[in-house]
Amino acid sequence: MAHHYVSARGAAQLPKYKYSGNDRSLLYNYFLSPLAQRIVDTFFPPWLAPNTITTGGLALVATSHVILAYYAPTLDGIAPPAAYFFSAAALFWYQVLDVTDGKQARKTGNSSPLGLLFDHGCDAVNVVFSACTMTSTMLMGPSIWSLGLLLAPSCVFLFATWEEYYTGSLDLGLVNGPNEGLAIMYVIYAITGVLGPAIWTQPCVLYPALPNNAVFVIATALGAAGQCLVNVFNVSQAVTPAKFVAALGRLSPFVGFIAASLAYGLYSPSDVLHSHPRLLLWTIGLISCKVFILSSSLCSTSWCE
Repeated sequence: MAHHYVSARGAAQLPKYKYSGNDRSLLYNYFLSPLAQRIVDTFFPPWLAPNTITTGGLALVATSHVILAYYAPTLDGIAPPAAYFFSAAALFWYQVLDVTDGKQARKTGNSSPLGLLFDHGCDAVNVVFSACTMTSTMLMGPSIWSLGLLLAPSCVFLFATWEEYYTGSLDLGLVNGPNEGLAIMYVIYAITGVLGPAIWTQPCVLYPALPNNAVFVIATALGAAGQCLVNVFNVSQAVTPAKFVAALGRLSPFVGFIAASLAYGLYSPSDVLHSHPRLLLWTIGLISCKVFILSSSLCSTSWCE
């Protein structure tokens, strides 16, 4: 029995793929990119595979996730300060190594569509790791805020990939999630290591009716919504009106999945959000990862050739 994953036409076109993208972040252009280039030029030998670098960075984030899961299995436990400092360092080095792997690929001539897809996959898994670690750090517990902190960046990731599919380019703005977003997160980890996680449950100075962690999630969700609207606008400018309507239709399954995830988390008969919060977040997160990989590998083809 034959199993077709890529058509003959697709296989012929695959080697011709070239990544197109632009990152206008000041943090990226003036700090992360020069640092990553220095690391590649100074420390990485030509035989080191780029995806090994990505995997190493993800392993650091996974380790910090496991540590916080041990101390806060229900997302509301307090860990030692060292755990938060390690989480900050792990996410920072993941960010640096995520930039480094692309430079290593260009240095060694190993850039490929499969390598890019692997990198996107690691970024997708990092969304789940980081969301769980952040909810633990900010003592959100099994609540709608924890769900929101996972779903907001998931939407940003999916909409960015969706835009790339229709425009042919991944363009990141002056302030974006992969750079400033991660920087905010590891700064929060470091602050928590110094002041303790209880500061995130205190009333917000600007809006005392809500604690700091809830305000953070609301701000994250609003920022995510704004970025998703930018993605939609960019696609509307890049394609015909008819194709734009079809493109919006392709988002409907993911939007439905987000709504179903919220509904199940809040109203499941077994109250899974409170009984198994990490399991729920991981289930939703891993399904999102599969959607990200699928959307990153879409191509127009016919299996009837």
